Amino acid sequence: MPAPCAVSACTNNRYTVKKNALEISFHAFPKHEPLRRSWIQFCNREENWEPSNNDVICSTHFQEKDFQMSRNVLFSDNLFGRKLFPNAIPTVHSSLPNPIVQLDHEANIYEIVRGDENAAPLVLQPLTNRNAHNMNECTQSAKCTKTINMLREANNRLKSTINEVASENSELKRQNQKIQKELDALKKSCIQPNELIPRIKNMFKGTLSSNQIDLILKEKQRVKWTTEEVSRALTLRYFGKRGYEYMRNDMNFPVPCPTTLQNFARTINLKEGILEDVITFMGNFAKGLESKEAECILSFDEMKIEFTMEYDPASDEVIGPHNYIQVVMARGLFKNWKQPIYIGFDKKMCKATIISLIEKLSAIGVNVAAIVSDNGSSNIGCWNELGAHNFTKPYFEHPVTKKNVYIIPDTPHLLKLLRNWLVDYGFQYKDKIISVAALKALVQERLKVEMTPLFKLTQGHLILSSQERQNVRRAAELLSRTTATCLRRYCAEEKELADFIEVVDLWFSVSNSYSPNAKLHYKRSYTGSDDQIKALDDMFEYVSNMRPVGKHNMQIFQKSILMQITSLKLLFVDMKEKHNISYLSTYKVI
Repeated sequence: MPAPCAVSACTNNRYTVKKNALEISFHAFPKHEPLRRSWIQFCNREENWEPSNNDVICSTHFQEKDFQMSRNVLFSDNLFGRKLFPNAIPTVHSSLPNPIVQLDHEANIYEIVRGDENAAPLVLQPLTNRNAHNMNECTQSAKCTKTINMLREANNRLKSTINEVASENSELKRQNQKIQKELDALKKSCIQPNELIPRIKNMFKGTLSSNQIDLILKEKQRVKWTTEEVSRALTLRYFGKRGYEYMRNDMNFPVPCPTTLQNFARTINLKEGILEDVITFMGNFAKGLESKEAECILSFDEMKIEFTMEYDPASDEVIGPHNYIQVVMARGLFKNWKQPIYIGFDKKMCKATIISLIEKLSAIGVNVAAIVSDNGSSNIGCWNELGAHNFTKPYFEHPVTKKNVYIIPDTPHLLKLLRNWLVDYGFQYKDKIISVAALKALVQERLKVEMTPLFKLTQGHLILSSQERQNVRRAAELLSRTTATCLRRYCAEEKELADFIEVVDLWFSVSNSYSPNAKLHYKRSYTGSDDQIKALDDMFEYVSNMRPVGKHNMQIFQKSILMQITSLKLLFVDMKEKHNISYLSTYKVI
């Protein structure tokens, strides 16, 4: 479409000029910047408007003097070829050459107002087609000017609104970015619905079993309890029936019902050999123990049983007859707990069984620090098989931790043997004979008086039947500090016997201590004090240098006593280094 005149409100363009045969020419904007800026300012267009290469201004906006040639010297064919002076500036706002035409829209009366008041009276001439066209152009120009002004005001209002909206939009974008960041952070911190239950199970798997979590989350109404879950419940039930029922009924804690425990208990494998189910129960118990509390000793012994046959309804088989049963007991060294973990009929203890038990206990977090047994011939064979041949090396290597596992002969059994050898043979110590002849005389005399310092001693303490030989209490009463004091008071010549009995009493007190707060200092728990070490060393010296009367070599019970003393000292040192203990109640290792 032909470019119109660039002046605001002017509608002239090449098409209308040619169509109506108007004497109007069009002139491009000059290149010179100051002159070009004057032309742009005259156009009165919107702010920051810049003309393009096609924009022009029509000749109606220039005065006649702005042209290089006058109109009367030009032929009609060359009207469009007139050129402007290089410094010509548009100054005429009307679309008519000289007069300004104002249109009365209501009366349709045209009035031509000239600029000179002294001019001759205006002679109205009939309108030609060209003048009529100019009048229409002026009317349209006035309308356009008003419309343009209204549009400019509207445009300014829109610009202001746009600026406000843009500012508000920027603020909303900033808030949106902030909210998006918060949303992303919440998405990272929040748990998706499909991940909630797995996350809950993972969080509580160390405390609750999968079945317990399913019951709490209502994922299942009924569950089939596993062996491990029932064993945990049995451990809880062990601490009390009322507490178990309170947790189950009042606290709604998901645990098996008592009937389930009873039915499961009937299926526990208690056949001879390693009690695997029992060790599983111990594993549940051991999870709540500290490292120190999980230290234990293995004590084993052989007991006489009735030689008969019995029917086992659980396994539907007949058991027996058997003469002896071998039982291995795991016992806490620093915490009060114990549990049988092995039974065997008419079987001797061997290395393979001991090693297997130590490994299984280690797997559930229980450490075996020592083994305790009497010094029977079969047990001594087991010690030798494990690698502990004498008191200089009373230990063997733990199969898992590679630490020392000490062998401690049973102290009460050693006390019985010591009493039996003293009563039967007597001892020779540094060329002196230690016998119980004086004690027998004192006991005989006590029967003649009402008051006696030997009120605990009877003939049964010195004249031993097969049953009395197994009585530890009577051995402790005979070889007691009270007996030694009585000998010093009434038989001063029996100093060697009194000294020996007192050394034995102190050794047994140190090896059978119960509490660190005992009234008598020598009966307190073993702390490695100078007095306690001296008591053990004195016993070690006596046993090393004495021989039963008529014997030339050290007897097995003597070697066992030396092994017991050495093992006790080393065990305390190891436990103090490992757990920083302050005392050891030695009754746990007998």
